[in-house]
Amino acid sequence: MEKKLRSLIFKFIYTDKLDISHNKKIYLLNKIENKILVSLKNNKNLCWDYIKHDLLVNNFSLTKKNFSLFRALIKLKHIFHFRSFNFFFKNRNIDFIFYTHSRSIKIKNLLYDEFTDDIINLLKKKFQIISFTSPHTEYGTNLNYNNERFYLSYINFIAKLKSILGLIFNKKYIFEKNLLIKKLYRINNFKKQQEEIWFKYFNNKKPKKIVFVDKITNLPIVRAAHRMNISVVELQHGSPSKKKFYYSNKFSIKKENSPDYYLSYGKYWKVGLTKNYYNKDFVNIGKNLSNKIPKLNKISKNWLVLDDIYSRDLLIQKAVFIRQKYNVKVTFRIHPGKVNLSVKDYLILKKNKIKISNSVKNLIAKDLKNIKNIICNFSTLSFECSHMGYNVYLLNKNFYEKELYDKIILKKNLNNMYKISNKQIRRLNFYEKFDEKKIIHFFNKLIM
Repeated sequence: MEKKLRSLIFKFIYTDKLDISHNKKIYLLNKIENKILVSLKNNKNLCWDYIKHDLLVNNFSLTKKNFSLFRALIKLKHIFHFRSFNFFFKNRNIDFIFYTHSRSIKIKNLLYDEFTDDIINLLKKKFQIISFTSPHTEYGTNLNYNNERFYLSYINFIAKLKSILGLIFNKKYIFEKNLLIKKLYRINNFKKQQEEIWFKYFNNKKPKKIVFVDKITNLPIVRAAHRMNISVVELQHGSPSKKKFYYSNKFSIKKENSPDYYLSYGKYWKVGLTKNYYNKDFVNIGKNLSNKIPKLNKISKNWLVLDDIYSRDLLIQKAVFIRQKYNVKVTFRIHPGKVNLSVKDYLILKKNKIKISNSVKNLIAKDLKNIKNIICNFSTLSFECSHMGYNVYLLNKNFYEKELYDKIILKKNLNNMYKISNKQIRRLNFYEKFDEKKIIHFFNKLIM
């Protein structure tokens, strides 16, 4: 790998670690990435979007995890779970393949995925559907879904095995001394093996369309589908924004890496996507928030604090402040991407009699019971709760996207917190009614 490319990748990593504003960080990352793409223009062996995803998601970590026999056995159990295999025997008359989210909620010993299950329920009587997912972050492969899923463990295992065998005979990889560069080769090779497996599967089963949640996680699938000229549909999760690196970097977004259609909760979210993020159309289908967010208890004085992976210390401080100042019940809901509290944080919350809730195990509806006020720094859930009438306060009005916050934050502040205007959330159409007729019409038209 040439020295210039090596240098740019190190700059890319270093830039993300800088203690600067989020907007400045995005600007610098984009600038460096554009140079990286020029360097990779004639290199067909490396796909930058594969590399970038893993570097960002894993925080550029090169440290090796200590081997754990227990963890290895759990992974082995997931790999050889029967739901990892029997999708091979499904017939070829598949209308839609869904790739769903693994962070689902447990309801009566079955898992429910808020992003896909409502849509699958509408379509499954008329269309032949098969669904895949990764093992659940908490329950692994022990539970299935309302709509049956096949776990991806086996496919990923085969891809990893083929990747390792391929690198054994790769001279550039063997003689590369730099640990980071060797890791880039491993990431790239594994993702390309995943892509090849799905390409062969699609070629064999001939599905009409692919539907998924989260393009970045499913990029090998997206690329394999485009190679087969199969249309790809992405379902919204979270809150798309040009200030988020995955949505902002228009230079790396190519047709083969993009969905053809983007299905959204409301008209507002179109402003968060670059024009070439999707190939064909943005479709607003709405979201059924009443299934997730309970009716507001108007007489309650209790507070819920929504954790995030960037501002935990500040949020814990504010939770303690509210508990001491108002002497009310406060619940601290741990972020699903960072479920382990430090001993220090745990003791602070317990000492101040603040309830701790694990968001992977506990439904948000349970945590919102008898809650009127919510604190966060940034969370998609904050917009959902505001739409449903809750009082939602932000700690930092410049933390995420100043242009957005200027539209939705009221001028008055409470204890240095900024209240979201519920009227503005509804007026800007963050969330619209879940439109069953529109969804059925869209998928009918898609396979005509």
